[in-house]
Amino acid sequence: MVAALLIAAAGCKGDAGSACAAGTLAAVAVDAQTPSRTYVALTSVAGAAYSILDASNLSTLWSATDDGTSLQLFAPSTGGVLVANGGAAARRIDASGAPLWSVGYGDVVGVLAALTDTGDLAVVDPQSIRCYGSDGTQLWDEALPASIGGVSALVADRQGGVWLVGTFTGGLSPWVAAAPSPTGVQPSGPFVLHLDGQGDEIGGGAWNLPALAFHQAAEAMDADGAPMLVVTGGGSEVVAPAFGLPAAAGEVAIAAAFGSGGQILWSRTIASVPDLRADAEGNLLALTSSTGALSVDRWDSDGNPGSSVAFVVDATNRVGLRWAAAPVARGLVVGGEEIVAADGEEDASCNGRHFLVQLTTDPLAIEALPSRLP
Repeated sequence: MVAALLIAAAGCKGDAGSACAAGTLAAVAVDAQTPSRTYVALTSVAGAAYSILDASNLSTLWSATDDGTSLQLFAPSTGGVLVANGGAAARRIDASGAPLWSVGYGDVVGVLAALTDTGDLAVVDPQSIRCYGSDGTQLWDEALPASIGGVSALVADRQGGVWLVGTFTGGLSPWVAAAPSPTGVQPSGPFVLHLDGQGDEIGGGAWNLPALAFHQAAEAMDADGAPMLVVTGGGSEVVAPAFGLPAAAGEVAIAAAFGSGGQILWSRTIASVPDLRADAEGNLLALTSSTGALSVDRWDSDGNPGSSVAFVVDATNRVGLRWAAAPVARGLVVGGEEIVAADGEEDASCNGRHFLVQLTTDPLAIEALPSRLP
């Protein structure tokens, strides 16, 4: 699997020729007031560690010194862009490039962020979760249990709250499910935790399964139109029975959906762990790649794959693709770059040219967007 590109700058190996000069497209967002305007965060560009650009004309909205954290971009309803990490926990920039406000990191440098449907921004690290209003004013701050070892995903729900997904070691009251630990061994495994718009617990789940990790998460809609959290993950065959699935030999990949209180709605074994996304309406999309092609499967509300579509970037001398995605009405905007097999060094690769595409969900289709990205 090629993971979604919410990462910091990645250096190239091998040939440093023109095929390796594109840099990394770390994040993407579409202006809520001007949908034809797509913002991209490019690392390793001339003059700055990262820059926020308008993809249509490569005009620079913002440049800053990167601090090695994973960049994320969000599109507030009033226009402009919110940048998470890259020198601040969050920074709001208007459509002209003027910085409006910024908030610092907590005790841990580097956060995951989510923009709620009410326009608030939540930022989380393993120690706490904080929420800020559209003007940058802190609304609330909640400490997380010390047993949380890491947060792998922060997902906005559709009622002003957020979902946290990650791993724990020790107690995570009141939910530790599955088999007990041997004497003297602390329980550990994945968790999901649902908080409302004031940071109060709604529900959650935690599983004493050290071999299982949840990698991707998205909030979608179930068959009755109610929101649900869908996660994908992988681990050894012992994890499957805990989710009502038959045991399988070797490693297993699963997808599971949770209701608002953390109860399991359904679970599936899947061939591999995709980059799981949801569009603005809650339609589920699973993105994967092979060589120079981006493949997309649309899942139904029970996690069953339906229609699929592929976009070939370039199949010549390409190892694969790396990308970021942003939800829009009835689809996604996906931007990234090729991973190029570099000459002159065994198993070497680097970043090749960029691509920017529009994915629509009904009917499922994908097409290139106008872009001047190299």
